Amino acid sequence: MSNKSYWHYLTLAACCCLALSSLGLVCNCVGVFYSPMAGDLGVGRGTIAVFATICTLLNGFAAPLFRRAILRFPLKPVLCAGILISALSTAAIAAIHNVWQLYLLSAIQGASMSFFCSVPVNLILSNWFEKNHGMATGIAMC
Repeated sequence: MSNKSYWHYLTLAACCCLALSSLGLVCNCVGVFYSPMAGDLGVGRGTIAVFATICTLLNGFAAPLFRRAILRFPLKPVLCAGILISALSTAAIAAIHNVWQLYLLSAIQGASMSFFCSVPVNLILSNWFEKNHGMATGIAMC
């Protein structure tokens, strides 16, 4: 199958939107909130920045669990559960009072993000792009 059909580009655009709305908003925009969170919790910005590290690490470690989950359960409920857990953990960050609570919620958020973000984008693009799969994944993730 050629990578030049209309549907290939539409799928790539949809994967770009999925990565932008999940990884882009949760991981890449969190730096804006370092100073206000550090001020509220009475800690340094570096202590708050560990949030992004924990989130990213758990995103990577939970990725193999996604494959097992989609083999056992239908895809839509797995994706919806990941989105719901991530949204709840993000909302719960507004009510934290200690740094350990932030770290716990970042671990939950990072693990749940692999269920609707990085792994599904790679799975979708690997099914659509036989040639230039790496380039399509790079475009979607950046």
